[in-house]
Amino acid sequence: MAKTPRDFPFEESEQVDLVELVDGLTAEERAEIEREARSLVDKERKDRAKENYKTKALAEARRLANADTGEPVITVSMNLPGHAECIMINGVRYYHGGVYKVPQSLGTFLLEKQQRCWRHEDEIGGANREQLKARNIRISSKDVNTPAGMILNRG
Repeated sequence: MAKTPRDFPFEESEQVDLVELVDGLTAEERAEIEREARSLVDKERKDRAKENYKTKALAEARRLANADTGEPVITVSMNLPGHAECIMINGVRYYHGGVYKVPQSLGTFLLEKQQRCWRHEDEIGGANREQLKARNIRISSKDVNTPAGMILNRG
């Protein structure tokens, strides 16, 4: 039930600090409570950050513990077409231009996916060829004293 004006104990003409009446605290006491509340919020935030970091560290430790299978480690250089920014496997992103040391089984899988991305690019008629990202250029002993522009522009 809504209160009508006559249910309030004060007349409109009286100047009363309702905040003082509601909580009965002085300004200093309120300021102290606000400081305590801020410190509690900061502590909660720090505890959440610690918990998040502990979860990430635990996942990384488990990954490293499981990764030591005796399987050979290979280096994979990601070279993806214009339509692909990265390949994500088990929540881990492998970006174009990145060089990654991974177990051989994962490396084989990444290379296969990379090849399928290029095959898809060829199937759609090379629509993203204009967006072709910088390629890895092999430089050999025959390129000694050759201007960089000539090396970069050869097809």
